[in-house]
Amino acid sequence: MPDATIEGVSSHLARIASLADSIGADDVGREARAFAQRAAAGRLFVACLGQFKRGKSTLLNTLVDWDVLPVGIAPVTSVVTVLRHGPDRRAVVRYSDGRSLEIDPATLVQYVTEAQNPGNAKAVALVEIFAPNALLATGVSLVDTPGIGSVSLAGSDVTRRFIPHVDAALVVVGVDPPITEDEMRLVEQVTHETRSLLFVLNKADKSSQSEIDEARIFTEWVIEERLRAAVALFVVSAAERRALQSPTRDWALMEAAVKALTSSEGDGGMRWRERRVIKRFLRQLQGDVTEQQRALAQPLAETEVRVRALERWLADAESEMRELSHRLTGRQEALSPVFAKMRDGFLHDALPAAARDLRARTASLHGRWHFHESVMSLAQEISEQYVRRWLDEVEPVAAAHYSKATARFASLVNELLEGLSAAEPSLASLTPLEPDPTFRVNRGFYFTGLMRLASGALLPSVAAAAGIGWGRRRVLRQGLRYLRRLIEVNSHRTYEDLRERVAVSRRQLEVELRARLNRLSESARRALDRAAETQRLGHDAVRSEEARLTDLLTIVDAELNRLPS
Repeated sequence: MPDATIEGVSSHLARIASLADSIGADDVGREARAFAQRAAAGRLFVACLGQFKRGKSTLLNTLVDWDVLPVGIAPVTSVVTVLRHGPDRRAVVRYSDGRSLEIDPATLVQYVTEAQNPGNAKAVALVEIFAPNALLATGVSLVDTPGIGSVSLAGSDVTRRFIPHVDAALVVVGVDPPITEDEMRLVEQVTHETRSLLFVLNKADKSSQSEIDEARIFTEWVIEERLRAAVALFVVSAAERRALQSPTRDWALMEAAVKALTSSEGDGGMRWRERRVIKRFLRQLQGDVTEQQRALAQPLAETEVRVRALERWLADAESEMRELSHRLTGRQEALSPVFAKMRDGFLHDALPAAARDLRARTASLHGRWHFHESVMSLAQEISEQYVRRWLDEVEPVAAAHYSKATARFASLVNELLEGLSAAEPSLASLTPLEPDPTFRVNRGFYFTGLMRLASGALLPSVAAAAGIGWGRRRVLRQGLRYLRRLIEVNSHRTYEDLRERVAVSRRQLEVELRARLNRLSESARRALDRAAETQRLGHDAVRSEEARLTDLLTIVDAELNRLPS
């Protein structure tokens, strides 16, 4: 970033931090100062994002040539970890209360893993790892994030809350499954914060070339369809890169692309990313100042009553949310046998009907060369027709079951919201939660051809192509087995897709609600506390504070108006 741009960003952020301090918005002040320090140092947060078990930690270890981040079979990462350049290898734990502790990097597992810090019971805000690495020396700070979609909702929530801090993203996907709907929604969330996204298909050494090609085509199509932009997908294997000690596949291209992120300059003297961050801070301040004005206008006795009521509600809300979460989880799990029964019914009817179709259509293949390939192609075509037709039929039925499951949850949540409104009237603007009319996420299913099962023995294939009866019968039997396997596997994939969409929809519903409640209640509590403190000082203090808040709101509005649109 040019010096003039750095000075412009730092000037905006310094004013924002000062304004935040003046109204007690400590969280905004801390974030503004941290962002200013990163901008001044030319450091870029490149977050490694994706579903759990994509190999994100291994990929980052390989990029910095140091096995410092814990890896394992079960979902591991539970805390955001930042890899930064430094003259020596060391690690610093940053706690949520502002404390810091230098640790031996070998003990990192105690602070960042779900196994040894479950639910982040140690209240770690993030961990910084310093290393003398050439890539990090360019200004890139690589960020390891908890994988989304695991059984740990806390990890997914940590990742989503970190998104506003992301300058660029390294989105890691895989072959089986390829990019999921949960990952795609995370990508769409990231695009609201940055335009710099790189996509990596990792663990390529674990799949055949045909599987890689199929996953690449599907992933690029999904991303380009949803983002309406061309995408470059790097196919790599971190494990292979480490074992061979040299770049393989697209590794060198991926590494060059990460380095190139630091050289991107914006338009008009300030990059799009910085403008968005500054606008976000200013809008948070707008909301806080407005909330404080509203609270200050109330009589002292009423304010004190509201503070006590809000404190009681906050003390009860978390346990109530946990209970609601358990209930919704139970309703989610109850749908699995419903979906399984739908699949069993489909298989009972579809398997014999599809077999009849294949026999009928192969009867017209007399005298054809490549008889084996034709039969396998027909098996794939017929099985896909049956599976997709069934999915189109069962999807709205499954969505209706999901909507019914969320209806009771919505009524319980609305009872909770009524309690919040009673405790703090200024939060009565919270709209009631409506049952989801359908899934919150789109279909993630794609048909797999299981091509490795379609190859046949040479002699029967040649005999079939020559019109010899025993060869044709052998190939047809193989085609029928292939057809059956395709229908079984892909119908199971639709079943898993329905279950995954229920799980992801439920998680998003819960996370969204928690975020709304936390954001609004924190703002209200801060406003009420400050209003009560001011009102105790008397009428003159209240009038002076009202005038000060009006001036602050004018300043915030002016700062927003100064930013390019």
